[in-house]
Amino acid sequence: MSKGKLMKAILVVVTFILSMNLASANAAPLSSPDQDVHATLMPFLDALAQPPSGAARAFQIHGRVEAVAGVSFDSEQPQFELAVEAPGRMRLQFPLGNTLIVACRNQQRIWASPGAQIQALLAALPGPSKGVQLRPIQIPFTGKQLEIIPSLLQIQSKGDSPLDGTPCRVVDIRLLPQLALLLPPNLEGWALRMWISPQNRPARLGIQRPGGSAVIRVDGVHFAPSLPPELWQAPADAVEIPAARLQALLDLLGQSWPKAAAGPRPN
Repeated sequence: MSKGKLMKAILVVVTFILSMNLASANAAPLSSPDQDVHATLMPFLDALAQPPSGAARAFQIHGRVEAVAGVSFDSEQPQFELAVEAPGRMRLQFPLGNTLIVACRNQQRIWASPGAQIQALLAALPGPSKGVQLRPIQIPFTGKQLEIIPSLLQIQSKGDSPLDGTPCRVVDIRLLPQLALLLPPNLEGWALRMWISPQNRPARLGIQRPGGSAVIRVDGVHFAPSLPPELWQAPADAVEIPAARLQALLDLLGQSWPKAAAGPRPN
């Protein structure tokens, strides 16, 4: 990051710290799209806050992939499960061709199964660097400070659109341009289109990023103070993944997934 860009980023941080302190006193009423986004995202963000304002520190999402990188799945849509427990646990289960892949972070330990397929992918990656420490799965806000989140986003209503007969509100979401200064280069340019159910739950997500796009249908969401301990335990066929190689492995899976997902599904 250049010196000028760094100074702008510092200015943005200072400005938002001040706005956090004044948010409760000067908060303006939210518009309808802002209210929709606030009500939908707040439970997820609060679970990742430090500390949260509610009891939930974990959530699970069950869904299907409707399209990725321009490949649509009109039938037999690949199913996925995502579990997050702040600040150190995350588990993702998804199909890769006819193989069901499970990848899990349990504090500073990372494992994936089935080991044979993962080992083959690891062998194709460059050698890892040393001394990588995984960061906490958290956001730099307290639960109370999350009230200012809508003011950090560009939110545009796209009207209503039914999903399977259920009316949904549709909104486009981007970060304010100033906040892009704080993002790593690989996260710049992200955009999200969200279909919001009458229960203020995400029903569909359209994700756009510089490297590609995806459309995800959300079938179920569950919040809890914690998730079952066995969820994070590695099965016998799992293989350990060095933290330094995690991002390279995720990039490789992201490149190979669209083609593999079009093949046979795991039983």
